[in-house]
Amino acid sequence: MDLKSFVDTFDSCACIVSVELCGDGTRGDIRVEEGNTQFYDSLKRIGKDFRAGCLYTDVLSKDLSFEDFCYRCAVLKRPLHSYVDWRELGFWVNTFMLPVASDKENTAYCVYVYEASRTPDFDKLTDISMVTSAYVLKTMIKLSDGNNYQESMDSIIKDIRALCNANRCCITLTDFTAQTCSVLCEDHAPGVPDLDIPQFSGAAFYPVVKTWPATVAGSNGVIAKDRNEIEKIRYRNPVWFDSLTSKGVKSVILFPLKTDKETIGFIWATNFEVEDAVTIKEVLELTAFLIAPKIANHELMCRLREMSMTDILTGLKNRNAMNTVLDTMDASKPYGVIYADINGLKRTNDSLGHAAGDKLLREAAAVLREAFPDTDVFRTGGDEFVVILRDISKEDFYARLESIKGKSQTHPSVDFAAGGFYDDEIHNLGAAMQKADERMYADKAEFYKKSGI
Repeated sequence: MDLKSFVDTFDSCACIVSVELCGDGTRGDIRVEEGNTQFYDSLKRIGKDFRAGCLYTDVLSKDLSFEDFCYRCAVLKRPLHSYVDWRELGFWVNTFMLPVASDKENTAYCVYVYEASRTPDFDKLTDISMVTSAYVLKTMIKLSDGNNYQESMDSIIKDIRALCNANRCCITLTDFTAQTCSVLCEDHAPGVPDLDIPQFSGAAFYPVVKTWPATVAGSNGVIAKDRNEIEKIRYRNPVWFDSLTSKGVKSVILFPLKTDKETIGFIWATNFEVEDAVTIKEVLELTAFLIAPKIANHELMCRLREMSMTDILTGLKNRNAMNTVLDTMDASKPYGVIYADINGLKRTNDSLGHAAGDKLLREAAAVLREAFPDTDVFRTGGDEFVVILRDISKEDFYARLESIKGKSQTHPSVDFAAGGFYDDEIHNLGAAMQKADERMYADKAEFYKKSGI
């Protein structure tokens, strides 16, 4: 069969892909047998040299989803189409795969035809099946509900798990700078145990998550349908392979969530309906495209909100944060308020400079965090700090108030004037804070009187 003459009949970039069939029924090597001039030129533009019959990984990144498509088209004789964001090269690619008759006993062929553009064509992006359309439309409606972000994401992950008929589906958020990860939402089939959130978050799971970008390797996602394909993960990602096999996973899906070329998380599912792999791939590609910006915007707003509630110098909560607490606090239940002020900060600033004063403020913040690890400490301005304690007895409250003054023995650079008021009678938050403030200033006056400053 003259593969070169055949592929030259295509006007778009095209190549002939072969899939080796092994005697045990497994898939062997996948090779690019021939390509047309447009295909040669497209590879040259990205610095690749093509030679007929090379392994596909010589000219393209290894991609389990691409391998699956080649098998389904060449071996199972299924025409396939996809429109994907080829992030590794910065192109949107409209791809078609058509089975081609083979004259070799252990080799199957398909033709791979594609068109690439720098920007997405939304007509092509929405040229999808009715099943995919229904899921994507449902996702868009839920994303547009601005009332409860977490409920929307919980509902979306339930839909994805139902589509995949998986035993578990999850969205894991990543922060590769901070080297941590967290579970945004998760759903599991009846009879499947709840996800152990601590095991799949933070430092515990990050060693696995940090290997995922290399496994995806610029593709839109990974779909491993059986143990044979999971076994192939071993060579690229032994850490993830060990994690999968230790939990009895027989099939797995992994799709990155990206915005502006930054990976912010992953959608993953285990033990899914492998017969629906093509539909699942189409749905998850579009779902990842839609929800990634929503998640990124939400995370940005959370960071901005946190910054607006945080004192930059000390890392404590600021006055805005305290006012938010006060606005929602139930003053009908017993609580205590502590005001603390650093003795001698002005003298430090005047004699040693403001850098030394800032250092003293950070040390004072650390002392208060140590004294009150179970509640927020607020820096309300200058050298003034406030602590609000709830669900505490009167005796414990005043004991903790006195403990602040004792901190100067273990932290000699920091000396606090402190005053507190425990309110179990007047139920007036404003009055309680005023009394605590007055007592702090009385304690400060006593300090200066005794020290003669």
